[in-house]
Amino acid sequence: MARSTASPETKLEIRRMFAATREKVFEAWTQREKLEKWMCRFPGNETRYIAFDGRPGGANIMEVTSQDGTTYEQRVTFREIRPPEKLVFT
Repeated sequence: MARSTASPETKLEIRRMFAATREKVFEAWTQREKLEKWMCRFPGNETRYIAFDGRPGGANIMEVTSQDGTTYEQRVTFREIRPPEKLVFT
């Protein structure tokens, strides 16, 4: 698994427009049952959610196994949650 070499000053901001309300998009990122329906759902991938604690300090952990059998772990920690306007995670 790749390790981050980013400094504390590193910032990534992604902005997208969706044909959905802010509330619906925010829920898609912060409610496990909704996140599981779309995150890393590519043909041939097997995605397994290990943990989800959607509150500041909580973690989301999942494993994705690709078609070639390689398994990747995604682990994020939620830092700030302000529904429906801001979601900050590692």
